[in-house]
Amino acid sequence: MIQEPGVDEIVLPTYAVLARFRQDAPDGDEAVRLVAARLSAAGEPFQDVLVERQEGPRTWMVVARFVVVSIDGHTAVGGVVETLALSGLDPDEAWVDGQVV
Repeated sequence: MIQEPGVDEIVLPTYAVLARFRQDAPDGDEAVRLVAARLSAAGEPFQDVLVERQEGPRTWMVVARFVVVSIDGHTAVGGVVETLALSGLDPDEAWVDGQVV
C-alpha cells in the first residue's frame, strides 16, 4: 500500500497479471479470437490477448493480460484465477507480470 504524507486515502498498487490458456484452433489468430471471445462472453475485463507459442499442429498457448488493483501480487493472481474459474475459464497458469505505475 502506498500512502502519501498528508493524504488520508490509501492507494493500492496495480498489477499486470498474465493468464495462459491452451486453445485448439487452426491457426494462432483464431486461437486469440476464441480466447478473447470466451473472456468477453464471461464478462472478464482483459487488456490484451496474444499467442505465446504453438504446442502442436492445432494447439496454441494464448496469454491474456489483466490489470488488477490489489494489496500484493500474490493476491492479484489469486483473484484473477478465482474470478476466471467462477466463469468456467480455468487458466493453465497465471502469474504477475509486474506492478503497473
